[in-house]
Amino acid sequence: MKKTTQLFLAVAAMATIVFASCSGGANEPKAVVKAFFEKLSKKDVDGAAKHATASSKSTLDMMKKGLEMADKMPKESKEKDPAEEFKNMEFGEARISGDTAYVPVGKKGEKMSDIPLVKEDGKWKVDFSMGTLMKMGNDEKDTEGVNEMENLNSDSVNQELNRMTDSITQRLNTVTPKE
Repeated sequence: MKKTTQLFLAVAAMATIVFASCSGGANEPKAVVKAFFEKLSKKDVDGAAKHATASSKSTLDMMKKGLEMADKMPKESKEKDPAEEFKNMEFGEARISGDTAYVPVGKKGEKMSDIPLVKEDGKWKVDFSMGTLMKMGNDEKDTEGVNEMENLNSDSVNQELNRMTDSITQRLNTVTPKE
């Protein structure tokens, strides 16, 4: 009986170690960013949202609507599949400072951008909120010596996105699919 209990405890301890070592990497910043971009590359915005902060929901909702509208456009009027932007990404090593992390992401041969993550409920989540994207855009423009976005705020961005959505919707309503 004693040997059976010891064997059971040994097996349980080994299973715990194996489980902990396998699942530990799944919540590392780099793994979270990779999973986020993989879901976006497959147009699985809901799946990507599981790897994003709660404040990223409105941005991802807008992205989902845009992808859905792009899919409804006739093939001859499509320039490029928007999900292509998220494919074949390269990922650098994460820089972690407390509850914030940054993972460099970019296409091969192109400049990488730092994608921010924050700890939310004890897990790393990609910060894909409108505010963060605007800050990243401003930082990018500043490093290029161009500051065209300095007067942008979330209201003006939302107005522009609504204008673009209305324009696309109008185009969809006027184009009749070919049989």
